[in-house]
Amino acid sequence: MPAITKAQFLDADDLPTTEVPLPEAYGTDAFMLLRMMTGEERSELEKRFSVGDKATREPGQFRAAILAAMCIEDNGELMFTEEDAAAVLSKNAGTLESIVTQACALAGFTKKDVDQLEKNSEASQ
Repeated sequence: MPAITKAQFLDADDLPTTEVPLPEAYGTDAFMLLRMMTGEERSELEKRFSVGDKATREPGQFRAAILAAMCIEDNGELMFTEEDAAAVLSKNAGTLESIVTQACALAGFTKKDVDQLEKNSEASQ
């Protein structure tokens, strides 16, 4: 197989989606649709939650931020904005954890990555 070209790379639809089943609270066929983050979105998320002047001042915001970056409607549009963080975080913790775990797996965030980003956000307070 030959190497791909620049055009093939840039034109590829390489942002897969995955369905996270949510039968507990929303019914047997219910699911949340997640879309892979772009490299730019992931870099912004990492920058926001890293140690330094721009690190978030609110603990626990990583979960809301990753959901805002990855949860999409059927039409492909993002479901949440950063302004929805409080509303999102007010939902069932078990349901949120299920969605966040799948989002992190899709985006390639390991448990160690998430723990470090959350630790950094709390340390910056």
